[in-house]
Amino acid sequence: MVKHIPALGIVPAVALAIACTAKAPRDVAATIYTGGTIVTVNDAQPTADAIAVKDGKILAVGGRDEVLALKGTETQVVDLGGRTMLPGFIDAHGHVFNVGVQAVAANLLAPPDGQVTDIASLQAVLRTWAEKSPAVVARTGWIIGMG
Repeated sequence: MVKHIPALGIVPAVALAIACTAKAPRDVAATIYTGGTIVTVNDAQPTADAIAVKDGKILAVGGRDEVLALKGTETQVVDLGGRTMLPGFIDAHGHVFNVGVQAVAANLLAPPDGQVTDIASLQAVLRTWAEKSPAVVARTGWIIGMG
């Protein structure tokens, strides 16, 4: 006696078997940066040749060929042109504006960063700055110093 197996039972089983053996889709980078030194801030791998990014997250960091394997048809590849790429730094409490002020102010720092060692040298530095910046002194009435 021959038993018939309904075809509808076989199709889902075959589809499930194929789905289980298929490779998972690979991540595709939105942007790949290469062509320069990429500083990783990782002691085990201080620099890399390329970096892949997707949705604001790093997918891969490493050799150029390894990272370019994540390139898709829509991936933007950015050539760094030999420049260096650094991680983004966020400073929650910075005094960056002081760098600008210090560039135009009298340097009132002690050695080795400045020349001020006593009251007399402080006064001399301020007089010299005022002589070199008469427009600032005339406009504001201020002598500006940092340090």
